[in-house]
Amino acid sequence: MRAARLRRRLQRRYRQELTALARRLAEQGEADESAALKRLDNYSKVLARLPSPRRGWAVLFAVLCLAGAGALWALRVPHTNIALKLRVEALSLTLSRPWQWRGDAPLAAGAAAVLGAWGRLDPGALGPEVSGPGRSAWAELRAEHAALKAWRVGTGAELGLEAGETGLLWTVRGAPATGSLQAWGAVALKAGITGGALEADREDVGNRRLMVPETLRFSTSGEGRVPSRLSVTLAAPWRAHHLPVAALSFAREVSTEPGVFQFVSSVRGGTLSLLDSGETLSLREGEGLSLPGARGRLVSLSVGQRGIELLFEGRADQVLLGPAGYRRNIAPTYLAYYHHQEPLKFFWGAAGFLWAMLWGIRRMLWD
Repeated sequence: MRAARLRRRLQRRYRQELTALARRLAEQGEADESAALKRLDNYSKVLARLPSPRRGWAVLFAVLCLAGAGALWALRVPHTNIALKLRVEALSLTLSRPWQWRGDAPLAAGAAAVLGAWGRLDPGALGPEVSGPGRSAWAELRAEHAALKAWRVGTGAELGLEAGETGLLWTVRGAPATGSLQAWGAVALKAGITGGALEADREDVGNRRLMVPETLRFSTSGEGRVPSRLSVTLAAPWRAHHLPVAALSFAREVSTEPGVFQFVSSVRGGTLSLLDSGETLSLREGEGLSLPGARGRLVSLSVGQRGIELLFEGRADQVLLGPAGYRRNIAPTYLAYYHHQEPLKFFWGAAGFLWAMLWGIRRMLWD
């Protein structure tokens, strides 16, 4: 700082001497100004030997550039846009908005549709309504012909799906949910209330042949820790579209030994695309994938004996790949993000060009 102040003082005196010399020469003509010229020459020599302040700024600028480049290379974006095309055995998600499905998903002939932990079951003409304290109503339906007809689930519901050769299991908790099944032909229904004597007192068994489809409706408030369940065997894949997602997971709980459970990846294969960096990764069977802060939508969902096939589009705060305890965040760094953004490249290129042009004009006019 002392050198900078000294340089400024000398530059001020140099300009004052030069201005005074020019004024005298203009007024007096060919006067002897050798002493003044010598002083100006001495000022110039001293100023040339003093350290240039621009050199310090250049070093500081270089250090800042290196630090900025290192930060861009090391730090990852706070959230990244992703696209998933996966085949999994199980998934769980939290709905960000109410979601409903209506259609006709036929069940395998004669296979049981089992409902558990529901608040209310209304079998229509098949038997009396079943409801009890909490969410304790259950039912087992076997029919020559049956189909899933409707689902409606509220905001914040935790919805789980597990699929395989043995059938499909739906679970739901955390928000109200309703659904319906239709059955006709030879139909057998067993229903009741779970819990000691109540189960025997309330159990109803119906066996009849229906010429017209009858509807079994079920509903729950979603309260409590135990999820409501529906287990069916599908005759054809069940498809749904545009599920609004606030959280997403592909882990399922398995028993490794009596009383011991752990979460394992249900991924069978697929691809993960990091849209902000243009990178696409192939996922192997059993590869761990965790998406903290995931939100978006399940564009399509197909559930059958081959498992669950899905297409997800959205964003996540992190993209963690690998087994538990060894996961790595593969979300793009800021450097990869900016490298892939064509509009940003144009903006910064234009900004750099304008800055260089203005700096050149400044030096030409004032230096």
